[in-house]
Amino acid sequence: METDFLDVALNDPIWFILITTGLIAMLVMAAKLFFVQKDVEKKKQHLHAVLYIGGLSFLFGVLSQILGLISALDAITRAGDISFGMVTDGLKASFYLPAYGLSVFALALLIGLVTKISKV
Repeated sequence: METDFLDVALNDPIWFILITTGLIAMLVMAAKLFFVQKDVEKKKQHLHAVLYIGGLSFLFGVLSQILGLISALDAITRAGDISFGMVTDGLKASFYLPAYGLSVFALALLIGLVTKISKV
């Protein structure tokens, strides 16, 4: 049984919801940064919020992986003998949420770079 991103998001929704909420909040802050805000000090605050939220999204992804691996290792210990394929499938699935969080963080850095270059 192969696990994909949607399976992970549906089986462990709290981390997926936290990262997605961070993505939405970051995009709202970026929109305010580029299109609404005129005050330079407020723009700096919005940029810092974008970068902070992006970093938190990555942190949530890594934290979800660590906690998931701990519970998976406990289950493996209790189960005793399990197949190598199940272990590798679980390890592969553990990387989906950190990758999602990292992509949100990369988007935050890209927004920060565009802001610095365009002097928004």
